Amino acid sequence: YNNANVDVRRELDWPPQQWKDIHIGQGQFNWTILDGRIQTVADAGRKYFMYLGAGALGHINQVPQWVKDLYPNTPTVSCLGTTCYKMWTTGMGDKFKEFATAVGNRYRNDNRVAYAYTMYEPLTLTLDGGVPSSEYVPYYKSLLQVWVDSLGAPKVIFEGWSSWTKDIDILAMQLGANIRSGAGVNIVFE
Repeated sequence: YNNANVDVRRELDWPPQQWKDIHIGQGQFNWTILDGRIQTVADAGRKYFMYLGAGALGHINQVPQWVKDLYPNTPTVSCLGTTCYKMWTTGMGDKFKEFATAVGNRYRNDNRVAYAYTMYEPLTLTLDGGVPSSEYVPYYKSLLQVWVDSLGAPKVIFEGWSSWTKDIDILAMQLGANIRSGAGVNIVFE
């Protein structure tokens, strides 16, 4: 991904676009800011590198209010010094998948977007939140499938955390997604 034609959001010091900023209602999306950023990068003769939150880390301040209102009993867990929803335990996780599908369908054939990067953070959920990986791995697998199906495997970069995510890493490779470990090294299994 160290291609001079691929732009990383941090280079322009843009704050991240969050789920709540785009998915403004059931079936309603506001693409204005994201489309503008993609066009700004394209106008500079470069391609956009989109970061997509994996979804299971439903940081309480990133989930759309209308989704919170639909699933008020979604359990929470401590993560990264804040509170996160266990989205995979209620329909909240399905709403994130709907969002992921909409993002993928919108940008799949957009040549201005080079990659969409998604990351899976088991250390946060397991070490900080005490959540066993067996509880959320099935959700992550299904979410990875959503990203690949909607965006197309060549555009998806999945970053796992080596032995913590080996089964999801293997699925990512089977689906044809680009993959790297948490240390930024391409993963190879023997």
